[in-house]
Amino acid sequence: MSVDGSVFHKLLAVAAWLVLFSSPYFLKPYYGTFLAWIGGEFAANVYGNVLVAGITLITGNLYYYCLYRDSKYDKYRISKKPWPWNDKPDIAASFSSTLLNGFGLAVLNLVLTVPVGVGGYDLVKKLGYTASEESFPGPLTIFWQILLFMVIEDALFYWGHRALHHPSIYGYIHKVHHRFTYSVSIAATATHPVEYFISNIVPFVAGPTLLGAHCVTLYVWVVFRQSETITNHSGYALPWSMFSLLPFQGSATDHDLHHSKNTGNFGSLFNWWDWFCGTALVDEGRKSK
Repeated sequence: MSVDGSVFHKLLAVAAWLVLFSSPYFLKPYYGTFLAWIGGEFAANVYGNVLVAGITLITGNLYYYCLYRDSKYDKYRISKKPWPWNDKPDIAASFSSTLLNGFGLAVLNLVLTVPVGVGGYDLVKKLGYTASEESFPGPLTIFWQILLFMVIEDALFYWGHRALHHPSIYGYIHKVHHRFTYSVSIAATATHPVEYFISNIVPFVAGPTLLGAHCVTLYVWVVFRQSETITNHSGYALPWSMFSLLPFQGSATDHDLHHSKNTGNFGSLFNWWDWFCGTALVDEGRKSK
């Protein structure tokens, strides 16, 4: 069986979707125990989200760290340039500093989600948010709500991201993220805290807040969106990625091009806003392998 573009890779991608959306069903019998352990609905909303996000951030970056260390995956690289740690000594040294700074920002932004969760809890409760065991959502509910989350998040992210590229404010906020001219997985959440709030938190929580989603649905959404942005910053176009099955996908190739050009391809999950608004970038010299 062929390795590149094989049916096996597509099956792996489909399996990832099935695992993501069916896992809450299999974990449902243990949800009451989890709710008691973490300290009730408030803690499930605030600390549970941070816990899930932290685990996803760590495992996602460890996964790509393993790939970066194994040259056999280089055939899936997007850029033709060498990895920065294999480049000229001055570039490697500069990237090491960027990487360390990016790690610190990723941790800081994760911690800062706690006060945001505390401050917004009363609002989301009034809009119908729940974490109760009795209202545990089924797979179908989780699926259709996350589809709506995706559309809402992508629209808000596009315009927030595009605004951050405006020359009058770019140098103060978004330039921090674009220190990663080489896009690697840790860059996903290595942003200025103001940007993290504008382009990450607000678009992310808008859908769940408006729909009054259950915290379990929010956990699935955290895993999905966090994994997607880590993937799109990884520098790889992996044929077994679950996100490769998304129609109109704002792919890892699109976002890698955004980091190299520092303009265009402002969308997150989809590319339709970029095509509609004329900000889509296409570079025939950069292609997935």
